[in-house]
Amino acid sequence: MNLLIRKFYLLIPFSILLSIENINAQNQEQLDFRDPSEWPFTKHSIWNMPIGSDANYKDAKFQNARYVGIDTQHIIITNNNDPIYKAIDSPTWGPGRCSGSEYLGFDVPFPKEKIIHDAGNSPYGNTPNANFVIIYPDGETALEGSKIARCKKNGKVYFSTFMKYPNNRKRINIKKNDGVKGVRGQGATKMSALGGTIRLGELTGKKPLRHVIKINPWAAKYCHYSSKIPGYKWPATKADNYAGNSSHPQAYNKKADPDIVMGSLFAIPPNLKPQDINIKTEPGKILFKALQDYGMYFTENAAWDAWNIIAEEGVQEEVEHKYNIDLASTNGIWKDEVNKLMRALHVITNNSPNSIGGGGIPRRTLAPDFKNLSKVIIRAKGKSGKENMRLIVGDKVLKKWINVKKSYKNYFYKGVLPCNSNTVKVEYYGDDGPHKELIVDYLKIDNTIFQSEKMEINTGAWDNDSRTCGKSYSEKIHCNGFIEYKLRDTNFTSITIRAKGKSGKENMRLLVGDRVLKKWTNIKNSYNNYFYKGVLPCNNNTVKVEYYGDDGPQNDLIVDYLKIDNTIFQSENMDTNTGAWDNDSRTCGKSYSEIIHCNGYIEFKTINKAKSDTDNDFDLIRLQDEYDIKLFPNPLYEGNDLGINLVCNEDNEAFKVEIFTLSGKKIFSSKLKYPQEEKYVIPRHVFSSEGIFIIKFTNIKNVEKPIIKKILVK
Repeated sequence: MNLLIRKFYLLIPFSILLSIENINAQNQEQLDFRDPSEWPFTKHSIWNMPIGSDANYKDAKFQNARYVGIDTQHIIITNNNDPIYKAIDSPTWGPGRCSGSEYLGFDVPFPKEKIIHDAGNSPYGNTPNANFVIIYPDGETALEGSKIARCKKNGKVYFSTFMKYPNNRKRINIKKNDGVKGVRGQGATKMSALGGTIRLGELTGKKPLRHVIKINPWAAKYCHYSSKIPGYKWPATKADNYAGNSSHPQAYNKKADPDIVMGSLFAIPPNLKPQDINIKTEPGKILFKALQDYGMYFTENAAWDAWNIIAEEGVQEEVEHKYNIDLASTNGIWKDEVNKLMRALHVITNNSPNSIGGGGIPRRTLAPDFKNLSKVIIRAKGKSGKENMRLIVGDKVLKKWINVKKSYKNYFYKGVLPCNSNTVKVEYYGDDGPHKELIVDYLKIDNTIFQSEKMEINTGAWDNDSRTCGKSYSEKIHCNGFIEYKLRDTNFTSITIRAKGKSGKENMRLLVGDRVLKKWTNIKNSYNNYFYKGVLPCNNNTVKVEYYGDDGPQNDLIVDYLKIDNTIFQSENMDTNTGAWDNDSRTCGKSYSEIIHCNGYIEFKTINKAKSDTDNDFDLIRLQDEYDIKLFPNPLYEGNDLGINLVCNEDNEAFKVEIFTLSGKKIFSSKLKYPQEEKYVIPRHVFSSEGIFIIKFTNIKNVEKPIIKKILVK
């Protein structure tokens, strides 16, 4: 939990907190869990917090607009099969957005068939904002911005020029981010492109609309500007560049209400009902409820007499298809209803970091926890191209595929695997002769690959000896049957925490979720191993090592690593440490540190474990934009040396290279420079034995974010 949210809670009386928890408990079964790509950011985010009982309402006195429309956001969800494209400069605001040639210094995954039209040729206006978010294959990492263009399939992808600066293309974690820090998709305000956007299904009733929304006003009419209030307020961090330029035709209004600026929150008062303002359409009723329960932010300028609702690409089309309502209207019932909704809005004058939504008891339950989704990939092909395949856990069929192609392809499933399942099956069914068979190269769950030929059970592989189907260690399924992939030997997990105390009087405990698994007191002041063996609670992605009972600067807990079964998680690679002292903010809460100075914990993300021995894919998410480091060959066999291929976007980069055994013993250390040592070789004899080794690359300029690789030596 970030410090902003801590402050928020400190101001809420215990009785209200209890009421919130009671509301949550009563409604948890209705809300279930959520997927960050569909419902992002923390539950206390500005985009997820409902309007509170202490909200101060002030009539915004909005008037009818001549036009109501849609400002389309491009939400691009990628997967591991999507190609990687270089980001190219888009040099113009008008037509010609796909005419640039300058490489902006970073690459992005992007669907091959996706088109985003040029200005002047766009169904979304002559000069669309084209705000976007690219969600990376891990489902959690996102890049936001504006003015994206892609004029032809498999063509170059164009971005705003300002994204050539690394600070303007920082990615965010949409599970952990509060929707304010580091976001920048809405160009005028630097507010989030993803947060507040109406998603597919939310206006047609397929999915509930349970978040704050965004609407663009005519800023020259409604948004105040003065030297004291420069056109914006929290959570916006800026206004349009011309906001205070009185000679600009779109300058903000110095006579407007000072409470109405970019970043202002608006809501419909609680005593009003849809029928009171004659709202009749289903999309209108959905918007009414969202505006009353969650509210709406100003984030962009419509730049003329219009109310523009910010929605995902495709929302306009699905509403027109279902209700025959055009969301972009100069007349008709939809224009009338949007104007009625806007006239009903009041500005929430006490919305602030310490009272999001106005504070008090929220009108609706807080957003639920995130789903612990597993990403499953089956790499397979059929002999004839007419084979059928399905993915099974226990007796539950998770997904089916028919007519599996004759060349190797990846087949995807994303969802919650049944709890405590030790095996997964890939089944071939519908066999009708020797001209058909299914060949499964491997099964990949999250970042771990299971090779089919290493699996002991294959009930469909032909056995020449017995002249029947049922054979071990084969990737081919000749008859109706399945390959069973053994994910783990037992439900018991062995955990080792390697740690020490500064004084020898520190206390430590191991947690999963809010459940304490084990406690240790008086941690020794030299490194020792602390053990736990048992069943981890189901469907948990993270494990926490917590320091508690801190009573002064003489006490610190230093956690070298957490080891779960055979996988090591280095503390300094974890991006959540709530107890590490941050000299910049003079508070506790910092990433990438093994030291816990204050009461707090290191959170170890365990679902995306280190890559398996056979997984050599370049991990776009884990590496920074500026570096590409590849190891080859991997596995490393006797008689070969290890090659390192280093590609950087800037010259004069220097790296420290260290090799460790799984027990943490350092066996090698050296330095390499780019571009002088773009290709680097580590002799085979450096590796003292067979097994798995950890290679740590630390950029001298950025020592807090090392890059970790694994190498299998045979």
